Amino acid sequence: MKPLKFHSPRSILLGILTLTQAILSQAYAVGSPHNSPAPGAKHQEHSQLKAALLQYYSQLGPLEPWQERLWQEEVLPQAPRFIKDYRALPSGIQADVDIQGVQSFLKFYAPVAFRSSSSIKPKLLVYLNTQSQCQKCMQSLSQIKSYVSNVLDNRGFQPLWVSDQEMVTDSPGLSLLEDRLNALSRQRKERGGMIITWTPASEEEIDTAHADELRFTVDVLIMLKGMSKIQRKKEILENVSFISTVSRLVTDIFTDLGSQWDQLKLDEADSVQSEVFIEIDGARDFEQYLKIKSELTEQLKSFGVLSDRAISKKDLTLVVFTQTKKDEIQRVVFNSKSRWDLSNRFQVSVH
Repeated sequence: MKPLKFHSPRSILLGILTLTQAILSQAYAVGSPHNSPAPGAKHQEHSQLKAALLQYYSQLGPLEPWQERLWQEEVLPQAPRFIKDYRALPSGIQADVDIQGVQSFLKFYAPVAFRSSSSIKPKLLVYLNTQSQCQKCMQSLSQIKSYVSNVLDNRGFQPLWVSDQEMVTDSPGLSLLEDRLNALSRQRKERGGMIITWTPASEEEIDTAHADELRFTVDVLIMLKGMSKIQRKKEILENVSFISTVSRLVTDIFTDLGSQWDQLKLDEADSVQSEVFIEIDGARDFEQYLKIKSELTEQLKSFGVLSDRAISKKDLTLVVFTQTKKDEIQRVVFNSKSRWDLSNRFQVSVH
C-alpha cells in the first residue's frame, strides 16, 4: 500500500486559482470581442467586422474628400474599434456598429475648425516623450513618429516636432509637460499641441499584485486653442506593441474631439445673431402701427425676438434679433402686408 501524499495548503490554493482562471478564461473567450483567436481566425473575424461596418457606409451621407480618406485609411483598418458588441452566428457575425462614434470620428478637420485656407494647414506642436534608456521604447520612436505624421496630415494639421531641449524650462510654474508645451504654443502663436508619452510604468502606477511584471504606460494628450484638452492613458504589458496602443488612444481622442467640435458649433450658432430691420411708413394712425407690430411679433416669434427701434407719428422701425436670413424675414413680412388694410402710400422695407 502506497503511503498517502499530503499537499500543502499553498499548493492546494494555487491549484484552485489555476483551475478557476482556466474556467473564466474559457467563458470569457466565448462570444467576446476581446478574445484572441488564432491568427487565421482573427483575420477572418476582422474581415467580418469590416464587412459589417461597410453596410452602414450609406448612412454617413456625402463625405468630403478628407472624410473619405479617414474612412478608408483609419476607420476600416480599425473596424473593431467602431463595433460596440458582436456575436457569432451560423450565418456569420451579428455586429452592433457604433455609427455615432464613426460620425464623431469623421467630424473634426483643422482647416475647417480654424477657418483657414485648405492650402494653408494649421500648425500643431508635437512632442514625442519617451526614455532614451528604454530600448523597447526607443525601437518604436520612428514608427510612432511616422504614424502621428500621417494621422495629423489626414486631419489637415502640419506637425511641428518639438525637441527635448525646447521643452526644458527654468520656470517653476511650468513643471508639467503640458504646461511647457502650452507656453511654447502661445509663444509661437500656434493652434495647440500634442504630447505622446510611452515609458516604463512607475512603481506608483503598478499595483502590488503585478509587481513582478514589466509594464508600460502610454499617454496621449491634445490641447487645441478654444477647445478643452483631451487625454487618454493606458497601461500595457511588455508583449503589447506601443504603436497599436497609441493608435487606439489617438482614435479615441479624435472621436471625442469630433463630439466636442460638434457641440462647439451648436453653441456658436446659438450665440451668433444678426439684426434685421423692418421699416413701416404710411399707416393711418398709431393704433394701426401697434396692430401691425402685434401681428409681426406673432408671425416672427419662431425666428427671433422682435423689438421697437423707433416709433413716431409717421413711421415705425422694428428690429428682429435672429439667425434667420433676411430674405426669409422679408417673405413673412410681405405675406402679412396684404392683411393690414393699408393706404396707397404705405411702404414697408426690410434690410
